[in-house]
Amino acid sequence: MDGAVLPPDRDPAARWCVLRMAAPRTLAVVAWLTEAGFTVWTPNTMIAPRMSGSKRRHDPRPSPLLATFAFAPYADVAELLRITRDPASLHPAFSLLRHQHDVVELHDRDLNGLRRHQEEKNGTAKVKRPEGLPVGSEVRPAAGPFGGVSGIVTSSDGRETYLSFGGIFGRVQIKTSKIDRGTVSAPASKSGERNAHPTGAALAA
Repeated sequence: MDGAVLPPDRDPAARWCVLRMAAPRTLAVVAWLTEAGFTVWTPNTMIAPRMSGSKRRHDPRPSPLLATFAFAPYADVAELLRITRDPASLHPAFSLLRHQHDVVELHDRDLNGLRRHQEEKNGTAKVKRPEGLPVGSEVRPAAGPFGGVSGIVTSSDGRETYLSFGGIFGRVQIKTSKIDRGTVSAPASKSGERNAHPTGAALAA
């Protein structure tokens, strides 16, 4: 294995069986079965262990996040069982997890937590960027010099928002995360737009 093996794509109709092996053999079993044409996955990440007695590190290599277990399509159970029973097979030893003599069957959603764990460890988790605030809406920053003071949004994205406080304050840049979204009011209609924000005018007086 030259790199971290990506988790299988989500498929609500998919079913999985659980392969069990000695912890040090986890990646060897996955690699052998993959070379044999099976779809097999175990949560994994890349590590670069420090060399003994040195500050240098070895080249990055895969490391299992759930040693001892791997997952394969349930449709392959019969063939996987045949391999485990074949004395002539050169595969690293593994077995299929059973419950009351039946091979355990997992729904695809059962792997979602492990998928997320691998994505987080490898820095590939998708982080949803906060949405900007509606232009023209009235909001109040939660803290800072303008904490609790109403302002009108003139532009906004997930990071920064520009508010008009009117009067002497003009247009002020504030981090979007510092604005209490519970205070957001609908944008004013053009007929009701304010020429000078009342709060700003009062503060400037």
